[in-house]
This record gives sequence, structure tokens and C-alpha cells, in this order.
Amino acid sequence: MNLRPSRAVLAVILACSVHLPFAAASTPALTARAPTAAAGRWPLIAFDDDFHSGLPGTFPSVKPTGASDTVTLAAYERPDTRDAIPPVLYEELDAAEKLMHKPVAYKSAAELDAYLSSVACALPASAYDRRGFLASLGLHGLLAPGRTDQPTLQAVEHLPNFRPGTIVNGQEIQAQVAVFRFAMAHPDVFLDLTQVANPIIESHSLQAALWKQRFEPAQEAHPTGETVVQRYAAAIARMPEFVFEAAFRAAFDAQPTGQPGYGTYTIAQNLGFTQDEARRLALNDDAVDYDTTPYGHTSYAPTDQMDRHFNLDPKHQDTRLVWASRHLSAAEIFARESAFDEAEVELGVGLHSLQDCFAHGQLTPCVHGVIGEFPDDVTDDPIAFYEATLATEAYLWAYLRAIAPEDAPTLTIGPSSSATGARTAS
Repeated sequence: MNLRPSRAVLAVILACSVHLPFAAASTPALTARAPTAAAGRWPLIAFDDDFHSGLPGTFPSVKPTGASDTVTLAAYERPDTRDAIPPVLYEELDAAEKLMHKPVAYKSAAELDAYLSSVACALPASAYDRRGFLASLGLHGLLAPGRTDQPTLQAVEHLPNFRPGTIVNGQEIQAQVAVFRFAMAHPDVFLDLTQVANPIIESHSLQAALWKQRFEPAQEAHPTGETVVQRYAAAIARMPEFVFEAAFRAAFDAQPTGQPGYGTYTIAQNLGFTQDEARRLALNDDAVDYDTTPYGHTSYAPTDQMDRHFNLDPKHQDTRLVWASRHLSAAEIFARESAFDEAEVELGVGLHSLQDCFAHGQLTPCVHGVIGEFPDDVTDDPIAFYEATLATEAYLWAYLRAIAPEDAPTLTIGPSSSATGARTAS
């Protein structure tokens, strides 16, 4: 069948019908939010609501249906046996489930293996992190940022009960329902169409190309008069004993509400940041999606900055990692001026892009839009959840290492000796 005459038209229809969700919700600036359940699921990006912030009261219940992973057009052939899946993925899965205090979403071995297979064939870091930013944080061998479109769709095909959340403001997005069914029935044709539709969706961000422009912090320094040791006494005191997985595990054990928690807020407190500091990090992390940071229109909407959420420069450095690096450097500069509040705002904004690198992998906007919350939900995508937590810790420790005085205790990041044996930074 010759699809050429209608290819462009279909691609435009696809671009117009994709639910990213593009209509960024209007939320009060820098306030904690509780996601709104719809049709038995969390319709928007759960990773954004409960991991980016991790503030008390934002933790969803266990999902009623199964789902999976993420992201872009790499050649893929699904392994037929469990022997083809690296054992470390089962270890990470086990660790993530224990740390979430809830089960993953998969209901059968076939569903789980389809998900893990989609992760196992991820692109290597050299394909998207050409500047070695993740390695500079001490992160090596992690798979979530390299996941691609085709294996993700194949994983979804093995989840007969999965349906993306399509209810927004009480109304079902019929176009997304139709496109999702089409993608499941004709994945190759769908992926072919995304090659035309994605540039349409990305056009505003591609034209602006802000990640290529000179970066200037959007804040003015307001020194607090504190020294680094005064500001971060508890965090610096913990530096000699810090081992990634021990901190990762503890980050899920204590919430002010008594409810097991996870995400930026909990992780930061566990690392020694105060409650106010952790809250500032978490709120600014989460605020990137809602245009309420000092950097203006930063949401994932096509008219804002998609390059903070998706990799729009696949032939060069991942655009999310560009932003994460820039904001980390800005945070260090502010901290050296004793402007710690501004430094923590920068860290929060940078963390969002870093975490999206793990949640979205190399997912293209069309695929993410059609499969909805599938890549971002922590129970659907536990490997990304686990690895994003390691990355969050590494990012915050990189900040502390850069600004700590020379006589501060030395930070060593080494492999875990825990019973789980799951992969850690080193």
C-alpha cells in the first residue's frame, strides 16, 4: 500500500491530536500539588507530580493497570528469553519495588519481560551524553536515559490492559484514544508518521534553540551572609559516610506525614538538606512544568521549552543534560557568593531536566504523547525511577563537592554492599 500521498496529512493530524499533555495545567506558583485521579488512573505525567517534587501529600496510590517504559527510533529485536535480560535489571527492579513500598504495575512474567527487554536494548551513554556529564557525576552504566521508541511500543503491546490516561478536565481526548489504537495496530506506520509529526511539534523549541544560546542566570544574588559550612552543616557532616544505595534506601523510610515517600524532597532531606532547603529544591524542580520558575516558559508545551524535557539534539549533547549542567554551574556560582536561596532554585530547575532524561529516555514527543503517562509513572517504569534517584543524589552531591571548603570531609562515592546488589554509582 502506498501511503505517500497522505503521509504529510496524517502526520499533521497526529501532531495536532497528541496529548503530551500539552495544555500545561494552571497551578499556583511554587505550591505543592496533589494530582487529580481520572478514570482510575493518574492522567498526566506521574513522574512529574510525585518524583520531581516528592512533597508530602503528592504520592499516588498503586495503579490499577499495568504499563511500561520509554523512547526513539533505534533498531530493536526483543530477546526471547530471560537469559537475554541483564540480571542487574532484576536487581534494580527488586530494589525499586522495596523502596517504593508498593508493587510494580506488571501482572505477569511476559509483561515484565517485555518492559525489561525494552530497557535492556537502550542506547549507550556515548550516543547522547557526548560530553560525559553523567560520568562527571559518578554515574556509569545506567540504561534508562537510552531507551527508544520502538521497543517501548513493543513493550506496550504486551500489556493488554494498559490504556493511557485520556481524561483531562473531565473530558476524554478522543483523538488520543484513536491514535493510541492505531499505534498499537500499526506500530511501523505510526513510527514512520512520527518522523514528520515530531518536527512539527518541536518546531518552536528547535527554532529558538535556547540550549545553544549563551546562558545567563535569571536571578540576582541575594547573599544570606552564611558560610557554606553554616548553610549545609548536616550535609557536609554526612559526606564521608555517604554511599549511594544506603542513602537511596533511607530516602524512602521517613516522611513527615509518616507515609513512605520518594522524590526530590525526601532525597534532599536524607542527604542533609534542611526541610526548607529541600522544599525549595522540590518546588522549583516541579515548577519547571508549570512555567513558575525564574526562567519563564519552561513547560513541555510545544510553545514553551520542550528541549528541557525531551532530547531535541540527538546528534549532539542531550539537551536535558545541557540544561542540567548549566543550572548546576549557576548554583555553584551563587553559592560562592553566599546566595544560597538562588543556588537552590538553580539546582531545582536543573534537577527537572536531569530527571526527565531518565523518565523520558530518548522518547520522542509523539510517542510519549500517544502512550501518555506510561514512561513517567514510577510503578510502570521502576528502572527509570531507581536510576533517577541515583542521579538526583549524584547531582546534589556534585554541588556540595564543588562548594565545600578544602578542609571539609572528603566525599567518596562507591559501590553498594547492600543485600540487593543493585547497580549504583561509582
